[in-house]
Amino acid sequence: MVRVSEGPIYSPAMFPLLQPVQMLLLMLAGWVNRHQLDVIEYHQEENRVLKERMGGRRLRFTDAERRRLARKAQALGRKVLNELETLVTPDTLLRWYRNESPSFPRSRASPRRLSSSWRR
Repeated sequence: MVRVSEGPIYSPAMFPLLQPVQMLLLMLAGWVNRHQLDVIEYHQEENRVLKERMGGRRLRFTDAERRRLARKAQALGRKVLNELETLVTPDTLLRWYRNESPSFPRSRASPRRLSSSWRR
């Protein structure tokens, strides 16, 4: 027979130890967050420089590159994409996703053929 203890599974004597650990975890989380923001800012600036260097020329992507970008863009959503400095417009990225996604209903390439009873 397993004995189930009543009461909390922690000791009140642990509380003074938990507070410094919690503070350390909060400090670590803040540092990681700041580092991630710095990386994002760098990539945004790098994209701006690349766009300036390209001038008005279009950048050609392979199908595999389009799929990769479209998946990442769809995960972010249109609102976030509008705030970022992307190489192609958010509409284009999300269109690429819709065109590649098998779950998204596609329109037919050719019109439906009428059955013989409807033809004259």
